[in-house]
Amino acid sequence: MMPATVLVCDDDSAIRTVLNQALGRAGYDVRTTGTAAGLWRWISAGEGSLVITDVVLPDESGFDLTPRIKPYVQTAGIDIPDATLPAGDHLVRVDVKDSDGRAGTGVFVLKVAP
Repeated sequence: MMPATVLVCDDDSAIRTVLNQALGRAGYDVRTTGTAAGLWRWISAGEGSLVITDVVLPDESGFDLTPRIKPYVQTAGIDIPDATLPAGDHLVRVDVKDSDGRAGTGVFVLKVAP
């Protein structure tokens, strides 16, 4: 089975490196870019299983990019509500099952800028 591909977009190279190493160790195929244009090339080509993106990018806001990504998202069997969160740190827990039915949990700190 091929590993899921995670597309990481952040203009901070240290954040890209940390996410690349952590997700790679967890068994994911990781691609990183520092621009929305780089991320958009992959998405428009139908690549990627998950997108992690910064909001403040040098060439486009993540807020502007997200609506363009939505038509490419396949959500069959997944209920993902839109949400607006107040500024601050938010602990996010995601329970998932892979294509072989193995369960897993991811815990993330979501930092929302003021």
